[in-house]
Parts: sequence; C-alpha cells; structure tokens
Amino acid sequence: MSAALTLVAKERGGVALVEQVLYPVLVSAWRSPLRFIAHTSPFTALELAAPLGDLGGSAVGGDEWTATGPYQEVLAAAFRQAQQQELAKDDHGFPGRGIVELWEDEGWREYILTGGTCTVLDFYALIDADAGDEFAMMRPLTEEEIRSWAPDGRPTRDQWDAAIRRLLDPVGRGIGRCTVLYRDGEPAEIAYWGCTAD
Repeated sequence: MSAALTLVAKERGGVALVEQVLYPVLVSAWRSPLRFIAHTSPFTALELAAPLGDLGGSAVGGDEWTATGPYQEVLAAAFRQAQQQELAKDDHGFPGRGIVELWEDEGWREYILTGGTCTVLDFYALIDADAGDEFAMMRPLTEEEIRSWAPDGRPTRDQWDAAIRRLLDPVGRGIGRCTVLYRDGEPAEIAYWGCTAD
C-alpha cells in the first residue's frame, strides 16, 4: 500500500475537480467545504469539487497545534513512537487499538476529520520530505525549508519556538510537518506541528 496521496486539480466550468488517491479512511469521512462528486472503493480515486482557490493553505476552520516527541534516527519510527505515547495519554474514546487499527475504523476517521486531536494522531503516516504536503500525512521539512529559519540546517528548540508562527502560516487543514531539533549539536527531539482537518 502506498502512503502517497496524489492530488491533481483541473478546471471544469469554474470548479476545480480534484482527484485524490486516498487511504480508505479519507474516502468515507471527508467533511470539509469540498463536496463529493463521486468515489469508488477504498484505495482508489475520488473526485471532490470546490470553487477554485479553496483547495489549500488556509487553516480557517482547523486548529493549529505544536508538539515535540522523542528522537530516533529513523524518523518514521520516531513518528510512530510519538503516536503511541500520545495514544497512551488519551485514547479519545477508542480504547485498545493501535494507530493503524484506529485509521481503519470509520468512527475514528469521522472523529479526526470533524475535529481531530491536535496531535500526531491526526496523521496516518510519515511521508517523504520531497513528496509535498498531503492530507492526513506528516511530512518532514526539506533541507531548504529548514535552512530558511535555521541557516546551519540544525535547528534548536529555541529557533523552532521563534519560527513557529511562520512555520504554521502555510500549513493548511489536515496537514502536518516535522523536523529534528538539536541540542548541543546533537539530535535531541522531533518537533511536530500542523492543523486539524476541521
């Protein structure tokens, strides 16, 4: 199963039609200003319609959040660990399940897409930094993005705290980002931030 979410927009009669290859979690539970045109079975394409200009960038309607989690050399493992720790603190009324099981549950998807948790639990998987932002996926910053606010490419917690407003500004609903934070020149923790879907 691919973690990728492919977004293709095309104009038809002043409306942007968007094709997205999504996890099954997003097909049945999408609740946004976009409306369904049609969709097929899980893991296939769906078309959503929205007026041109409504397809991203704005956190209006979503809640921004920030957090840090433990560092691991493999970023995807650190992300899963952060999710497990968050789930141990609060299962949000969905007891006894791991993150993958939660995302397979229609009730969980509805919960995330109509409010969310303001945590790493709002995201299904970690994607490649070069993939671009994808709905319900956590994306690490690219080297260029990091150096725009941490010129040495090794951001500290203080630099992240100082830059967080400008880091949150371009994050649209259902989007998450992360980066490694350094202490005394060594990787120390992972910073996560994003915006809920609604």
